Amino acid sequence: MDRLATAAARRRPLRTRFAGAGAFPDVTRAKVLFAAVETDEDGRAELDRPAAGARSAVATAGAEVDGARFHPHLTLARLGRPVEATRWVRVLGSYRGPEWTIAEIVLVASHLGEGARRRPRHEVLETFSLGPAGSAPGHASAPPRGR
Repeated sequence: MDRLATAAARRRPLRTRFAGAGAFPDVTRAKVLFAAVETDEDGRAELDRPAAGARSAVATAGAEVDGARFHPHLTLARLGRPVEATRWVRVLGSYRGPEWTIAEIVLVASHLGEGARRRPRHEVLETFSLGPAGSAPGHASAPPRGR
């Protein structure tokens, strides 16, 4: 976890928003629908760097890293079987939310099958502020909640 703290300390908080949508692995056989994260060019680099740093820290610690391309996103739905999701992605893709600040990275463990109705249970292991110690705002500005 020290490596993740170091990776986070090298980054800065940034402004972002949810805008656009997509599907994993792709829209023709979607198993996950997501809202995309949008930021300016400098912000995109700031999102990519901690992802690369986190993957490097995990690999150095001996855990397996999947190697897939990083896509900053918010998972909206997990589907039981692959579906053609082009229409859903088009509808969700028209959303452009308000800006908010990312000021921390949260390390989360997923315990598959341990949650309600055998769904995953997620456990926050640690939270790391972005930027040098004491440089982050008092608390992270969470994504705005809908009404």
